[in-house]
Amino acid sequence: MREENLERPEWPRWPSSSDLKRQTLALSLLSGRWAVAGPRTPYASHRELFASAFALYCGRKYGVTTLTGSSAIVIALQSLGVGPGHRVLLPAMTWVGVATAVLRVGATPVFCACKPDSFIGDVDAFGPEEFSVILAVHTYASRLEIDRITERFSGIPLIEDFSHCHGARLNDGKAGSKGIISICSLQASKLLTCGEGGCALTDDPTIAAKLAALSADSRIWDYSTGSLIPANTLHGANHAMSEMQAAIALAHLTSLDEELAIRAKRLRRFVDRLATSRVLYACDPAVLADGAFYGLPIAIPGWSAEKLREYLSTQLGLGCDFVYPAIPCSPLYRPATIPLYSAAASATSIADFAGDDELQRRWVLIPHWAFLASEEHIDCLANGLISGADERSIQQVPRSRPRRRVAVVILTRDRPELLEGAIASVGDQDSTLDRAVFVVNNGFEVDLDRLRHRCPRTPIYSYTVRGASFDELPSVRRVAHLRNFALSLVDSDFVCFLDDDNQWEVDHLSSLYEVLIDHAAAASHSWRTVVCANGDPLPLHEFPWARTRTERLNRFEDATRAGLLSPGSAVVRDSVSALVDGRDVGMVDMGCWLFPRDLITALGLETSYDGKELDTCVGEDDKMLRALRLNAVPVACSMRPTLRYRLGGFSNVGAWIQ
Repeated sequence: MREENLERPEWPRWPSSSDLKRQTLALSLLSGRWAVAGPRTPYASHRELFASAFALYCGRKYGVTTLTGSSAIVIALQSLGVGPGHRVLLPAMTWVGVATAVLRVGATPVFCACKPDSFIGDVDAFGPEEFSVILAVHTYASRLEIDRITERFSGIPLIEDFSHCHGARLNDGKAGSKGIISICSLQASKLLTCGEGGCALTDDPTIAAKLAALSADSRIWDYSTGSLIPANTLHGANHAMSEMQAAIALAHLTSLDEELAIRAKRLRRFVDRLATSRVLYACDPAVLADGAFYGLPIAIPGWSAEKLREYLSTQLGLGCDFVYPAIPCSPLYRPATIPLYSAAASATSIADFAGDDELQRRWVLIPHWAFLASEEHIDCLANGLISGADERSIQQVPRSRPRRRVAVVILTRDRPELLEGAIASVGDQDSTLDRAVFVVNNGFEVDLDRLRHRCPRTPIYSYTVRGASFDELPSVRRVAHLRNFALSLVDSDFVCFLDDDNQWEVDHLSSLYEVLIDHAAAASHSWRTVVCANGDPLPLHEFPWARTRTERLNRFEDATRAGLLSPGSAVVRDSVSALVDGRDVGMVDMGCWLFPRDLITALGLETSYDGKELDTCVGEDDKMLRALRLNAVPVACSMRPTLRYRLGGFSNVGAWIQ
């Protein structure tokens, strides 16, 4: 197999998930109040909880959550009375949505180009008479001197945008504590995220009341009743964050400081490695201490941004973005196409931003989540850049080859001989994936010594689940509960399932892993060969998992038309989706799958079944397929029958052949 050549540096996934995020999200669903205006409920509003907690974290008195960071800018400007005829100073090198937010209130954006060899806007190039409000944006791993700007432009309101540095330390306070209002985005790429979201913070109670009304259709939260009431201040719109967004943000806030500390440590290690190299990076010294940065801009003299980005992707497996273009030069900035924006936008010469354009041609951005990786990964990244900068052969670039682990969950029904065969087939796999077996039984003793003798190089663990009420559950529900129990025990990269009477061909895991990588899929599965009790292939002429002969014949015809079965063949060509007359008759046995652990843990196995589902033999694998189809999870198939599947086994007791 090609599996030995498949390993690449594995960088952290972002946004990340956690048990706490799933718990708070579940509670927001349970509360019944999903939006800013919802039914009264004994549960606290996650929006209000997060707004208060985040304001406290940033050193502010009041917080108002919003749907996006752009929404936070809109209500901040409106709360200050900014509108048509006003000019707002902002950096040209930032996300286009910042300028769009200014246009949305009818004001005119005034762009300042970057200082030479910097990613920070040069506000000193302007006089105070040229604008009404300053929108001060910290960018990447560089910070504005907010206190100095405030002193120089005394009397002009300043809004601090700290979307790129949640949790940063700024002289005598934190990012988000500066200016008359501070705002941030909580979009998926940010340090603190809930997918989409934003927040506006202030210490002024009058402004806070205006922000609240502007974000919730002229209403404000009444803590005594837990509902919205007319604010009687400003005319607002709906910029409100949902309860689900707020729940995720609240949970993420608890881990933000820990993540910042890891980033700071990894970043210091990274720049130390680059100290004597040709690789350039743009980073304020304070960032090395607090680790609060959206991304690290880097460049190699003589290299274009396209060449550097391609090198990072192909040689080091790290996807990086280009730095922002100057907004007036961006293909995303087209105010003339919207009447309201066209009236507010002023003509800007692209030539004024030649320095910003040069930055975009040469620099790329290493994302902040790369610095949550291990020290070995950071060394790999630094050494790879140094090698590239010295134009060495790419074969000399060190690669990280982490060992990948798979947990094999086997359910058993006190059939030691069959169980030994299943265990032996796991041990015989030609895969380089490290394996561990978790045997779960419903009240029977397992001879671990005997099993370990059959599979000496694989750790084997055994767990017993007993209980009279549990034993009385329908078989399909017990199976789902047992598999969910096993999922709570594993901490591997991948999870597979195997019944005690089934076995794998020696290339089962390696072929599944190969197709998973080749197709960049979220999960992969095989086909299966149906076998008799003695292990011989069993040619099929009926659909064996239905209760009546009529249903077995009808479903066999459907499966044949869909290409899942062939008369006289023992191979089941499992498929997630197979349409017949508009009906999806696809099926994949749980023993065919290779799941990333985080995916299968997020999905879980459904444990509730109504009477109709029990009567029609709907299984946990059928419900799994429904979830995969509903969410359009990308799945790949090896198209190899590498599961030897015995009818009448652990999870298909009702099958017509034993």
